[in-house]
Amino acid sequence: MDPALPPESELRRRSATRLLVGLLVALLLRAALAPAFQPRRDLAPPAPLVVDLGEDPAWRLRLLPGVGPARARALLEDRRLHGAPTSSEELLRVPGFGPARVEGLRAATEVRVRLGGRPLTALPEGLER
Repeated sequence: MDPALPPESELRRRSATRLLVGLLVALLLRAALAPAFQPRRDLAPPAPLVVDLGEDPAWRLRLLPGVGPARARALLEDRRLHGAPTSSEELLRVPGFGPARVEGLRAATEVRVRLGGRPLTALPEGLER
C-alpha cells in the first residue's frame, strides 16, 4: 500500500482494478465458450410436420398454412358427408378450398400434406389459380 495515497483513493484503485480484471475474465470466457453456443450446421434439418387431410382431427388441420377453425370445420363436415378426400380434385368441393389454396397446401415446405396416407398431388391441368 502506498503511504502517500489516502485509504479512500486506494480503495477506488483496487475497485477499478478488480472491475477491469473481471471484465477481462468475462471477455475471455465469452470468447472461449462462444463456439459451444453456436448452432450446429452438421445436423439434419427437423422433419416436416405431416398432416393428413383425410384422417387428422381439427386441431392438426389448423396447423396448416391458411387453415383456421372455419376451414378445418368445413373439411371435417365434408369428410362426414362424403368420406375422406382421396384426390386434390375432391378437396375443391370443400368450402374455402379453391385451386389456389389446394396448390398452396401442396407446395408448403414446412408441412407434408397427405390424403389417405399418400402425398397430396398437383391439380390437373386446366384448373385456374
